Amino acid sequence: MKRFVLAAVAAIVMSTAAYADTIKVGVVGPFSGPFALQGKNFKAGIDAYMTINGNKIGDNTVEVIYRDLPAADPAQSKALAQELVVKEKVQYLAGFYFTPDAMAVTPILKQANTPLVIMNAATSAIVTKSPLVVRTSFTTWQTSTPIAKVAHDAGVAKVISVVSDYGPGVDAENAFKAAFEKEGGQVVEAIRMPLSTNDFSPIMQRIKDSGAKGVFAFLPSGPTTLGFVKAYNENGLKDAGIKFFAPGDLTQESDLHKGLGYVPQARCVFPTLTVEENLFVGLKGRAKTALEEAYDMFPRLKERRRNLGNQLSGGEQQMLSTARTILGRPSVLLLDEPLEGLAPVICEELMAAFAELAKTGDMTILLVEQRIQSALDFADHVIVLERGRLAWAGTPKTLSDDQDAVERLLGVGGLH
Repeated sequence: MKRFVLAAVAAIVMSTAAYADTIKVGVVGPFSGPFALQGKNFKAGIDAYMTINGNKIGDNTVEVIYRDLPAADPAQSKALAQELVVKEKVQYLAGFYFTPDAMAVTPILKQANTPLVIMNAATSAIVTKSPLVVRTSFTTWQTSTPIAKVAHDAGVAKVISVVSDYGPGVDAENAFKAAFEKEGGQVVEAIRMPLSTNDFSPIMQRIKDSGAKGVFAFLPSGPTTLGFVKAYNENGLKDAGIKFFAPGDLTQESDLHKGLGYVPQARCVFPTLTVEENLFVGLKGRAKTALEEAYDMFPRLKERRRNLGNQLSGGEQQMLSTARTILGRPSVLLLDEPLEGLAPVICEELMAAFAELAKTGDMTILLVEQRIQSALDFADHVIVLERGRLAWAGTPKTLSDDQDAVERLLGVGGLH
């Protein structure tokens, strides 16, 4: 979500009019209520852009004015947009979480010649309502179509679809159905629920009675998504073997608590952002001074903080990926073969950093690694997997002392 918001801010400020001393941007979104996380993400993306680039474009100062729209309310959305354009004199509108709210604003755009940047609302038809509308986020067709192949590859031939009855839900239903039937599957029934639905038991019974072996669901991120998933579990659908398929909307950040930090084998950095800008992405609202934590861990990143991501070596990119993830303060850090293909000296630096992290006890570290000895130096528990199955589990000392297990499981004559 935040990368889309950053793109939206960039689109606005790069198209500024020369006549304005102050460029005003009106942002409408849910900053309170059950969907407040989404509005906070809008603001976090804008704040991140302003922190990196400042609030001036040439001689012009950019001012962002926020208006709260806690839930879908097209009439209120239109009223807020009119107030921003007429009273606040904004030159741009942005934000909008729900499709009906965005649709309600489009008639105003032509009258005031005011561009609108959509930061979330995902119905594909929005951009057809006015040439002044641009989207930086996504459409539900994009996120729902691939799920059909996932369902087919999972061996499911019959699916029932359940969606919230508004623009994105209808798009999701149609996208999944078209793609699933193209794969040879069958959608046996399509259920559309009012947005206000919070009792899902009758829906779950219809799913059971349909004879489908899978359910495709789309609901807007928020409390109802958690309720739907709980109903799926509590009404026995999971135990009955009915598989659950959905795009990412059913998992929102607030449901993940402190979250999982993931450092993959691949060097996942933003190639055209500087080292410091890459690290800003990981701050998640923390003060800029927190960057020193990353620089203390990997001093060479501070030396190269103005370099672009694609100007770093593979080892430095992995340090950057690791530091950016840790700045988010995850409760669990998953390191997926982070040393693969790196020079020995870089491997030593990374493993030393992991060992220091383990000493703090601030997070659980799950390290997937073939360099077993360096991992044993700070691990509390060891698990050996063979062809995806548990082959051995115990403490590092137990493994080190059991040479038969070492030779049998790891294919080496000893640990050294």
